[in-house]
Amino acid sequence: MEIKSEIELRILNGLLIQARFYDNNYEKKDYYASPVTGTIHKKIIDELRMITFNDKLIYYPNEDDFFIERYHDSSIWLNNIKAHVTNIDNWRELSLDLRKDITHNFIYPFILSQVTFDEICNYNLEENSIDNFREFLEEQREEYGFLIKKSTKISELGLVGVKGIQFINSYGEKFNVDISNFFSSKIADITIEQLEKGIIEGKLINY
Repeated sequence: MEIKSEIELRILNGLLIQARFYDNNYEKKDYYASPVTGTIHKKIIDELRMITFNDKLIYYPNEDDFFIERYHDSSIWLNNIKAHVTNIDNWRELSLDLRKDITHNFIYPFILSQVTFDEICNYNLEENSIDNFREFLEEQREEYGFLIKKSTKISELGLVGVKGIQFINSYGEKFNVDISNFFSSKIADITIEQLEKGIIEGKLINY
């Protein structure tokens, strides 16, 4: 069945926007995060963008019109998207790449600035993950616990050589952090701040 009527397309577009960005029924998050939903929405918008008046596009005439931040009630859209990702059962345990895919699916065919997109991908991660990370450190080196500073190096925890490798491997597995490139720098010089950033970014970066 093809839908070409302007009024029908407008209604469908409005219903999808309402359901995806205003509805807070988190039991339906699997529908909202499905790439199929975004693809259907794009097809509807593509049809709307073919409608003209006096040779001018009426709906979404500019690519900038797809930026969510441009809408007057964008804060509602963004708060609902954040709420939806928060209600994904294992959101905090997912890799950064997977969180990016899910965030993209939630908003497609609309887009966000890179800053806002990254904010959503990392939403509700830091506090919980860092607390767990400190508990993880406490398990490894109980005498340090929460007194460890961001500038503390792994070597200062006595985690060098084989112990350092074991520690980094455990860290990578527990927090889904890509540690594939860290070997190019000395394990001893990696700081707690780098490890914390690794949890948020999904990758341990060499500095």
